[in-house]
Amino acid sequence: MGLEHLLEEFYHAKDRLRELEDIINEYKDKIENEMDSQRTEYLESDNYYVERRKMSSETLKKSDCPKEVWSQYATRHSYTGLYIKKKGEKRRSRSPRRRSRR
Repeated sequence: MGLEHLLEEFYHAKDRLRELEDIINEYKDKIENEMDSQRTEYLESDNYYVERRKMSSETLKKSDCPKEVWSQYATRHSYTGLYIKKKGEKRRSRSPRRRSRR
């Protein structure tokens, strides 16, 4: 497989993923709307069940704490990301992240 073909396949796979994420978010919205209308956190059919759970997390911004606290307690995680776009493209449109209504 040549480089051009490899990058083209990767580019199109990323597009398909973005489309699927949009579809999944539409289903999530419909399910949450149904939960809201039934005033429940749980739905069940013959073959499936879905539960809405409330989750939370806490974050600390570097600018919001003293330097000595940050340097003592901060942990660093590194990862690799691949970003692809067609030449001449300014920026690929990205689906807006789904925001919780809760």
